[in-house]
Amino acid sequence: MEFKRKKRNIVWICIDGLRCDSFRATGNESVPDNYIDELMYSGAFFPNCIAAAQSTMPSSASFLTSLTPDLCRVPTQTANCIPQFHPDAVTLADILKYHGYRTYRWDDMNTYSCHPKSGFDVFEGGYGSLLETPNMSFDASERVAFLDRFKKHDEHKFLYMHLDHLHEYGGESASVWTGEKYLHHVQEVAEEVRSIVARLDLGDNGIILINSDHGVTLNEDFVVFEKRHGGSFAESRIRVPTVFHCKGIEPRVFRGVVGNIDLAPTLLDMVGIDDMKAMGVSLLPVMIHGMEHRGRPIEVQWAVKPNHPKHVIGGECPSGVQSVCLRDNDWKYTVYNDGKRMLVDMRPGAEDLVDALDRHPEMAARYDAMYHEIYGDRPGTPLDLYERTGMAFDKSAVLPEVSILMPIHRGGVAMRKALVSLIDQIGCFEILILDTDETGMAAAVCEDYDDDFRVRRIPLQRMKLGEMLAAGFEESQGDYIATVSPEYRYTEDFIYNLRRALESSPSSGFAYCDGYQFYQDPRGEDYYYMGPPHFYIGNCLNTGGVGSRLHFGQPDAQRLREFNFVGDVAFFTRELIERAGGFARGASLKKTWERMIRLTEFTHFPSPMIIANGPVGRPVMGIPEPQEGRKVSVLVAVENPVRLSILLNSLRGQTIRDFEVVMAAPEDQVAAIAAMAEGFPDMEMQLCVVNNTRNKASVHNTLLTHANGTYLTWCPAESILPETYLEALLCPVEAGSVFANGSILLSLGTSRELHKAKSLTPASLWMHPQSMTGLLYRRSLHEQIGMFHSKSGGGAPWDMLMRVVECGPGSPVPGAILFLNAAVPEPPLSDHERKIVYMGAMARMGSTIDLARLNYDIFMHGNSQEHVKCAVERFHEILQAVPMLGELNPKVVYCGSVLRFWTTRQEEAFAAETVGGSLCCPQSVP
Repeated sequence: MEFKRKKRNIVWICIDGLRCDSFRATGNESVPDNYIDELMYSGAFFPNCIAAAQSTMPSSASFLTSLTPDLCRVPTQTANCIPQFHPDAVTLADILKYHGYRTYRWDDMNTYSCHPKSGFDVFEGGYGSLLETPNMSFDASERVAFLDRFKKHDEHKFLYMHLDHLHEYGGESASVWTGEKYLHHVQEVAEEVRSIVARLDLGDNGIILINSDHGVTLNEDFVVFEKRHGGSFAESRIRVPTVFHCKGIEPRVFRGVVGNIDLAPTLLDMVGIDDMKAMGVSLLPVMIHGMEHRGRPIEVQWAVKPNHPKHVIGGECPSGVQSVCLRDNDWKYTVYNDGKRMLVDMRPGAEDLVDALDRHPEMAARYDAMYHEIYGDRPGTPLDLYERTGMAFDKSAVLPEVSILMPIHRGGVAMRKALVSLIDQIGCFEILILDTDETGMAAAVCEDYDDDFRVRRIPLQRMKLGEMLAAGFEESQGDYIATVSPEYRYTEDFIYNLRRALESSPSSGFAYCDGYQFYQDPRGEDYYYMGPPHFYIGNCLNTGGVGSRLHFGQPDAQRLREFNFVGDVAFFTRELIERAGGFARGASLKKTWERMIRLTEFTHFPSPMIIANGPVGRPVMGIPEPQEGRKVSVLVAVENPVRLSILLNSLRGQTIRDFEVVMAAPEDQVAAIAAMAEGFPDMEMQLCVVNNTRNKASVHNTLLTHANGTYLTWCPAESILPETYLEALLCPVEAGSVFANGSILLSLGTSRELHKAKSLTPASLWMHPQSMTGLLYRRSLHEQIGMFHSKSGGGAPWDMLMRVVECGPGSPVPGAILFLNAAVPEPPLSDHERKIVYMGAMARMGSTIDLARLNYDIFMHGNSQEHVKCAVERFHEILQAVPMLGELNPKVVYCGSVLRFWTTRQEEAFAAETVGGSLCCPQSVP
């Protein structure tokens, strides 16, 4: 039957860690035939396919690009190599996508991404490990749902699947893998392949490719083996099976040596695309005409993994390789960096890893000359190679689908880390650096990306945030726009998931997500790769990041409509920005959000994909706020102006003169207050009319929107302020505290009661309702934490106080005493109002009660036994003070574990286990 080159659907199944000697079809008489044997018998089978590396990252980078690992800049298996993947390296997915294919990638394990992301429309994974799957099998709901989505796509499509059952050795952790058990797992994974092929049902219009990324070491410690023989390229590690199945390809075994590097060009040739001119060759002529000789040896490379406690995760990515192997049908020639050479006879009857250099000097000389021919004039980059081969496909000419706008005022370490996380995003994107940094530090960071076409620096003069974004928007090319801050890092699926959220909700024009904040990142400075959210957090927990991890949850859609702002990091459609008239040219994005909310629905993606170092309530850009208006706004809600003149008199004597008074009052009090204000002509005042003074959220939001001060403080109309009051509170906030709180001397009738200023923490605010009286903080904090919530009713001030305090530590100022003459005590909050406040606080912690977040003041300084014990004791006090928490039945978490300890016995058990055992991951108490 004649084979026709034409567009076909492609399914490439890569079985991680599959040795070629594991099948009856390859001569292993100890095992029965399985489904993969059937494919080998009925397809074009290459039993001597050589992987370009001995681990997944460099091998997959090589076979998806048809380049050696060094040209991909992924020489070894460490996660820090992932964002280092060369942006100019063209993948099979890039070319297929360009020619109209929908491209999919699936990995059974959704941990760090071992495969190049470039060119994939869909890039997803399943479970954290085999142990996390239902019934100890990756052939479960996550994979099945993904395959069903792929099957439903009607146009031409490509799927790369990575199966991890063998990688997990059946879920057993063992340093020595026995051959008998390994072969049993091979039989199991063969049944998985049968299930996948049957479910996809490609029919006659499909190509199935089965291969592996590398082999494995059996019956001895594989770590020791790699250290001893890694650079020597044992056949058990580099020889893998490969089989093509397609209508028109006759069944046949081709025993000549080929390479994984040849697979991508072969698939493209089979579908009639000749764009990939890299280092591999198409095997289609071999399959059609029966030619056995490839023409040149296969290159295999090896680089030692970093000397790091978590060598697969952390450590610097090597800049090059330590040894190179040339492998053909008869010989394997290895060259080491130290000048050592090794020649291994691969003809029948010879033994692997036995040096035959001295016995065959003429062959050694031949292969040494071949090595120098290949590596003596080697291209330094993919573009250098493509220029030589005449490859016309240019990734930089493909229009980006997403434009990432990063306004930067001052470059530095934070910007560098943010940029590393952004160049590793999934999808086709560009990053526009909107640079107003007059120090040149941002430009210096950008120089590291001069060879990355995805990163463009746009120099700008001094501008407000909105003006910077407007300038970036004019330069952008994507149909989607992401605004990002250099203050944070982003998980690799940040733009992918937000774009997917918008695509699944056609009525939405923008999307936003949650984040994590770290007071201490335990991984150190040598860890750059972010990965998906659960991977990043899981690795941090495993390296001692206990109490430093805090989830900041963004408001849901209903709450967002109420106060119209979620921060500066979000994802938009270009169409929406254009309909809204572009970015508002102010100092924040708030006005832009307000315009957009009137034009579209919006989507909250409740996954933490923003990583912040230090406290944050809502992500901001870090652009300096303009110096406008007064220094301090004194905010006063006036229900009865009888004692207001006393407050104004006390303000007249303040040692700080740069302030304004903003008052809100019902309409029937306006005339009296205006007359009173005439007695203070030297004091700047604003008077706002409110219709319902009982709606505390509305009153407080009215005051907020009219305030012009850089700093805000809240005072009841019945207050008296000592002359140094404002100055005393202002000093610690100007010095860096998130807020300052003073003392209150409460006069109620004939009684006097002093509430001395104490440290405010989230845990202390959970004990009982409190007000904003006596608090001073930066006005810009509301750009992070939003406005007052009307749903909280009378608890709106308490809810806002919680949000302020959650942003970080403040400073109590006992000497700043506010005298409050309260004729009538505040009415107590109803149970419903208290419940709303508590539920909002839990929502901001990821719908949990996070003991680490409640007690950030403790865990900012460590997570010793005493720190944990103190947090448990505090929570016990909260439970006693707030019985309704038991009725709400929330999840209580600490260090990644869900805890249940609503009884004294359970609390004591948790305390004993936590203090006496491992602090990194205490077990849940039953």
